[in-house]
Amino acid sequence: MTSEKIRRQRRIREFVKRRSITSQEELGKLLASRGHTVTQSTLSRDLRELGIVRLPTDAGYRYAFSDRDPAPPETEALQSTVARELRSVASNESAVVIRTRAGRAQGVAAQLDELDLRDVLGTIAGDDTILVIPRTTKTIEALRRELAALFDLD
Repeated sequence: MTSEKIRRQRRIREFVKRRSITSQEELGKLLASRGHTVTQSTLSRDLRELGIVRLPTDAGYRYAFSDRDPAPPETEALQSTVARELRSVASNESAVVIRTRAGRAQGVAAQLDELDLRDVLGTIAGDDTILVIPRTTKTIEALRRELAALFDLD
């Protein structure tokens, strides 16, 4: 799952929780206002994956979470964990370094590995530091930005 999809689906969940959304067109416009331009088919797929359905209410049809297991995807768990545990993301010419609270690096690194990000060759975790090894040094800065965005550190 890409970091863009993770961020987009998180926004969709936020919008559905906080607003009364009546159509995919309305949701698409809200996403576009936050920098997420999507096609109708992508939005339909996101809604299906998130368990969001259009239900009748006294005020008309509205999007809501279905009765199926509302457990967030593993990426949401990563973002939630990192929001509490992350201190910084930095890079040099050869790697990206993520600093966490003491004792938290291994858990965060394991969850990061599960995302199987395209530009990450692997991670090595210590007590409070994660070394993120890129597939190529040409993508270091882009990878640092992607990780910072994924973890809402922009």
